[in-house]
Amino acid sequence: ASARPNVVQALLEGISLSQPQPKIPSELIKFLGKTYNAWHIAIPLLESHVMMFPQETRCFDALAELYKQLNEHDVLVGLWKKRCRAEESTAGLSLVQHSRWEEGERLFHHTVT
Repeated sequence: ASARPNVVQALLEGISLSQPQPKIPSELIKFLGKTYNAWHIAIPLLESHVMMFPQETRCFDALAELYKQLNEHDVLVGLWKKRCRAEESTAGLSLVQHSRWEEGERLFHHTVT
């Protein structure tokens, strides 16, 4: 596929290389990456959007869905850690990531109550 990219892959590649990078709706990038087998281009593009527009949860959600579909659980946890505001949430995610479910659950429960 890299020797003969489809039109959408070429378009996304061109967008990702342009400076300044245009703002494209994250849902569109996710859809194109998923539908046209361009996830390897869509993920770095969405990652840069997350860095450029950290206040937009749509970018986080689109990137998280692509990570989930590719079974990139550790990267998904890293993304959620970046989104956390409380230290307890970050610690709980770390515990869950390392299969310490009960401790993570207790920490989340303690944080919420």
